[in-house]
Amino acid sequence: MKLGTKLLGAFLAVCLLGAIVSGVGIRNAGLINEAADTMYERELIGLSEVKEANIGLLYVGRALRNALLATTDEQRAEALSRVKVRIAEVEAHLDKARPLFVREEGKRKFVETDRLWQTYKQTSEKMYGVAQASALSDGVDVAAYLFGDYAKASNAVDDAMTALTEIKAENARETALRTTELYESGRAMMLLLVALSVGVGLACGYWLSRSVTRQLGTEPEVAADLARGWPRATCPRPSACARVTPSA
Repeated sequence: MKLGTKLLGAFLAVCLLGAIVSGVGIRNAGLINEAADTMYERELIGLSEVKEANIGLLYVGRALRNALLATTDEQRAEALSRVKVRIAEVEAHLDKARPLFVREEGKRKFVETDRLWQTYKQTSEKMYGVAQASALSDGVDVAAYLFGDYAKASNAVDDAMTALTEIKAENARETALRTTELYESGRAMMLLLVALSVGVGLACGYWLSRSVTRQLGTEPEVAADLARGWPRATCPRPSACARVTPSA
């Protein structure tokens, strides 16, 4: 093999090794990015949807209680309308959360949750009918406080807590997006560096081989043969051997 071939091969091997290392790094970074996306899209969103469904159960119970304690037909009608709305919201959150549970344990638990939810719906519908048919409450003072200051304070803290969960969910979404952006920019940079290192390595190998052969006037093996006193007729490159006087 000629010196240029050897040098180019050696530099190419080093570049390929660096490319392999970079490829492993890119692959691992991709796995980290996928895990971050999965954590947000499946785990965090699933947690949020189940949490919202759980809160919806409290809203259903509160609406039924308000219907039973209502002192006017308007209060009762409003409370009963909220019962239907809250039940629909709970089912919507459960529907969104269901496909996010992919492991067998989670799937089994969700089947049980669906069964319990249907039982809860039936009991809520019975309570709905009881509240609709029962006489209006005569506890005017209690009802006034319940539908007045207590309702305002309760709704305010509910809204505040909901806002907190939305902030955390948004923060998680932004973090997942930043992770993806960092991965993509890092991948592009590593690919660029790999390509640049291969180009620089090949250029350096070519430059070194040309520099050495120019200084020797021939390939190193030919120069070594001439130094050993090989006859000119056996020299692989007669034009180069003509510059050197063979030994007697």
